[in-house]
Amino acid sequence: MKFNFGKNQLLAILGLFWLGLLFLSLLMTIIGLFYGQILTAYLILGSAVLFFIFGKNWRFFYKHAKFSVIIIISLLFVYILSSFVSPTIFSGRDQGSFSEAAIRLSQKHQLKFSFPASREFFNIYGPGKALNFPGFNYTADGQLITHFPIGYISWLASFYSIFGLSGLVLANGITLFLFLIFFFSFSRIYLKTYPSFVAWLLVLTSFVFSWFFKFTLSENLALFLFWFGLWNFSIFMERKHTLHLSSALLSFLFLAFTRIEGLAFLAIAIFLIRIKQKSWNDFGNILRKKWMAVAFASLIVLYLFSFNVNYPFYLNALKGLFGSLANTTTPSGNIFSFFYVFKVLFVYAIFDFVIIAFIALFYALKNKHYENLFPLLISSPAFLYLINPSISSDHPWMLRRFVFTIVPVSIFYSVWLLDKFFERKRIFFHFLSLALLIINLFIFIPYFPVKENQNLLAQTEEMSRHFSSSDLVLMDREASGSGWSMMAGPLNFLYGKQAVYFFNSKDLEKIKLSRFSNVYLVVPDKNIELYEKSPLGEKMYFQREYRIETTSLNIKSGEKDKPQNSDLSLPESQKTIIYGKIYMIK
Repeated sequence: MKFNFGKNQLLAILGLFWLGLLFLSLLMTIIGLFYGQILTAYLILGSAVLFFIFGKNWRFFYKHAKFSVIIIISLLFVYILSSFVSPTIFSGRDQGSFSEAAIRLSQKHQLKFSFPASREFFNIYGPGKALNFPGFNYTADGQLITHFPIGYISWLASFYSIFGLSGLVLANGITLFLFLIFFFSFSRIYLKTYPSFVAWLLVLTSFVFSWFFKFTLSENLALFLFWFGLWNFSIFMERKHTLHLSSALLSFLFLAFTRIEGLAFLAIAIFLIRIKQKSWNDFGNILRKKWMAVAFASLIVLYLFSFNVNYPFYLNALKGLFGSLANTTTPSGNIFSFFYVFKVLFVYAIFDFVIIAFIALFYALKNKHYENLFPLLISSPAFLYLINPSISSDHPWMLRRFVFTIVPVSIFYSVWLLDKFFERKRIFFHFLSLALLIINLFIFIPYFPVKENQNLLAQTEEMSRHFSSSDLVLMDREASGSGWSMMAGPLNFLYGKQAVYFFNSKDLEKIKLSRFSNVYLVVPDKNIELYEKSPLGEKMYFQREYRIETTSLNIKSGEKDKPQNSDLSLPESQKTIIYGKIYMIK
């Protein structure tokens, strides 16, 4: 059997290898038998096969020397960036909820879990949103289950189960690396080598990719899945290779497990194939192949089963969709949201790419470059976020909505337009490309080394030593200095303490305290007076003081109802010191 493959085939095999890991982790998650030993075996055997195939094709690296340089720089970039990351495992916001769900999945081998403290609060609030455990819902029998999509959770859990906390950073590192090489490969389909390098360099130096890489957010996996799918789709539309059609459709199907937009991308991709009659015939021939029929049927069945396992996510997605539609019908709110979005994009040096990309759209239509618009058509549902982002207005958080589609697509079409428009006057192409790069660097460089929540994990471990596994530990929202980085989660799933995010002092009257050895309240100094004036005041007995020192961004949050009035200056990294006290409740 011959193992001599072309460049595109080798890249497709590399992407399919990681899709295989994702499929295996999803399958184990859905059936409730998630074991790291199986994933380790897959990685060892799969890596051996990959090394064998690439070893047989070692001339590839010499033949495509420029692409090999892209691979090396991408690896170095991801490696250096990884040294400025603290695992985002703290409760309060999506990144902490994703990490916790992944770690629980690895520990419990299934999505559902519970512990004594969670069962006590279930007795108060019942099924539904678990207010004391951000990112989770209570099932009817009192178990906690994530209300986020399981695709990224399974991906994170795969690496955590093998590499521990470092695996969370590695999981994002692999997806960012794959995104970088597939983005460049995608650009090469439409552009020559130098403009493709310019587009890749602008992506490399864009603030959003290096910033959100530092957080365990689903956009990181979506970056790889979307651009691997888009690259394969573009090759198929040009060369009709069945390997690339199947890889594109599989990638968009997997994306649906991670982001609900994946279903829209898949539908548009199939529609575009349909309007090209010959491609549609090829598409039908592929589906008639037994192995492809089995693969697609298995994924579809798996997706249907995920509705039952991960129903809180789909309920929240529907609520969010109807909420967005309701907001869209409010003209004044839309206008304010639209202008606020573009103000944020301007501050973070993204506005220029979006505007140039829109000009590229009209240029392509005028000059009948219709096939060059296929990538934009596939990603078009995501551009609705420019009108209504459907996310809290604080920045840079809201830029999440634009990370895996709008920003990279806009960068690509910006370079595409400049390349076409200044085809004969290259000096202008070089000048404008350099200007865009310099603007990028003004935002990119200051935030590249920023490491949020530095040393917070070590201080959380130190605090855990003050409590036993049978104590109930009630954590104020700002005990660690931020409600977005609460210590309650890791105190429980890493250090085995019965820690809970605590916000209602009346809840304590409904809990059977006799089930715990002691009950403690951890509260920062600035909030102590609130508790002293509550019914808990007479029961609080001082035990010890604590001090938390970490780093954070002084982010100015937009007003929820009037985001257009919010401060749009860039945030600054700052050292945060929190003083607080630990009380015993009697």
